[in-house]
Amino acid sequence: MFKRKRSCILAAECQKKPVDVVFVFDSSQSVEEVFEQQKQIAERLISHLNIDPFGSLVGLVEYSRYNKLLLPISTAQHIDQVKEAFHKLRHIGGYTLTADAVKTGVEEIHQGGRPGAEKLFVLITDGHSFNKWSEVLETADSLHNTGAKVIIIALADSLYMPELIEYGGPRGIIFTKQNVSQVDSVFIDLTSNGCNPEPSGPSSDEDCAADILFILDGSGNASDSFEAKKQFVKSMINELTIRPSAHRVALIEFSDINRQKELFNFASYSDKASLLNAVDTSYEPPEEEYEPEKVAEGNEAQSLAVHKVAAPFPKEDLEKYYEGATGKGSCDETNGPSNVIILLDSSKSIRSVESRREAAMQLIFKLLNGHLNVQVTVAQHPSLQESVSLKERLSSYADNCQIKETKPGVTRKSASVVYITSESTAESLAANLSHISAPNLKTYFLTTDTDDSTSTEIRRPSKSGLIFSKCNVGALYEALLKNASCLPN
Repeated sequence: MFKRKRSCILAAECQKKPVDVVFVFDSSQSVEEVFEQQKQIAERLISHLNIDPFGSLVGLVEYSRYNKLLLPISTAQHIDQVKEAFHKLRHIGGYTLTADAVKTGVEEIHQGGRPGAEKLFVLITDGHSFNKWSEVLETADSLHNTGAKVIIIALADSLYMPELIEYGGPRGIIFTKQNVSQVDSVFIDLTSNGCNPEPSGPSSDEDCAADILFILDGSGNASDSFEAKKQFVKSMINELTIRPSAHRVALIEFSDINRQKELFNFASYSDKASLLNAVDTSYEPPEEEYEPEKVAEGNEAQSLAVHKVAAPFPKEDLEKYYEGATGKGSCDETNGPSNVIILLDSSKSIRSVESRREAAMQLIFKLLNGHLNVQVTVAQHPSLQESVSLKERLSSYADNCQIKETKPGVTRKSASVVYITSESTAESLAANLSHISAPNLKTYFLTTDTDDSTSTEIRRPSKSGLIFSKCNVGALYEALLKNASCLPN
């Protein structure tokens, strides 16, 4: 907002108002440093609250794979109790089920919230959950139906923005590393002790005139989301007096750093009807596709998540796996965790990418729930149609993941790469497998079919042991175990 004349002077007569604040805190962050930064911010935010039966009350949910209500909303709360609950937050790691935790937070709003109290929902995560997309959408709707205002804090280097946007809704505010310095002032505005000031100075629109610039994000993956953003702009315009001597509005649409468009400027329209019509007829984005140049360039890729698990391998399970075998492989801590690199083909439509993402989650569930001491890296990148491009990518990941030769005389664990793509692309690349080998890496393909069919039929892959359909993730899992010397060949 750009003020063109002197500011309105507001009276400072304030009364307490009840505000129920629910924090949902993701403790599964891959990088512990990010976890600590987000914890410090959460602790700082609660220090701004006036914990009081007639003021602010707090609920706290901590989660990774499981979630737990650490602090219920209660009129018996005091500030020391709230601070102690946040101080006990610990980095858990593992994989992330955000939708389940948000449901717990929503339940606390319904069950513990006070009638008539304003609601604020603070979600602290990076958006990399392993919930199905349909669950994300359903849970986001249930959150918005509470009427709560939403703040999302996400400081990781790699964020899954589509999920964050869904939880935020059309009026939610997302804070990343770029704008997190503003979170305190916004939080204070939303939870302050109920100031409802009346102007004590000039009251006319002319005396409080402002130029208001709206920047409309057109990079979302659904047209209804874009439409919701336009409706929000129109609702704000309806509250303004539009004329050259009062409020003026400009609108910019952007989809990425190289694609912006001025839809109209401050001088384009001088009445409300023309302005609302201009918003209605503004740019409507086509169905979003993941274009290679929009996702990554050169050897760079957009990392989705890194999950590390280092669980002991029970002796009885070792005996079960190696019963009847002539020798045992190295599946313990001797050589450190086995590396599994999952690459998602991010070409084609959003629907295709979501299908591949769900296939990746099925595989990750098996890896993290199984007996393999494993480090899993997931990355999203453009389609690698040429074998030379895949070889370069794999070699790059081998370096980035520090996959090295083991000590002499020790059985080496081979790292595995799972490329999730369409069946036709997998067939083409597999035919040239000799040209895409990379040091210390074994390549597999997990296909989601060219039409992203929902069929559950398990089809025999044309290259047995190399290409696996999304309905045959179990066989791929066993192949990964064998490659890591966790199963006899």
